[in-house]
Amino acid sequence: MAANMRVLRELKDGTVLLRALSGRLDDSFDAAVLQPAGAKFLVLDVAHIKQLSSVGVRDWINAVRAVRQQVEGLFFVRASPRMSDQFNMVVGFDGGGSLLSFRSYYQCDSCGE
Repeated sequence: MAANMRVLRELKDGTVLLRALSGRLDDSFDAAVLQPAGAKFLVLDVAHIKQLSSVGVRDWINAVRAVRQQVEGLFFVRASPRMSDQFNMVVGFDGGGSLLSFRSYYQCDSCGE
């Protein structure tokens, strides 16, 4: 089965690697997309991860735990509401890293929009 998660964009500046991921977090997840490539600090942009399955979440947890042992800092940015739910509900989803930013839906109490 072909992997559904891919690296959408990657930027490296000194010891910091920003990697934007795209796709589905399911049974085809390949932990290689998380490898820090020698960076001391890994920032994962998870805005474009659209679907998750329980098997994918389990594999993700194991992968981020392993990556966290290889870097000085592991950070997650731009988490979609679906990913934010996982950070809030699943113990160890961050693998010891830090969620720095997320998107959320809101409704104005005054106008209802």
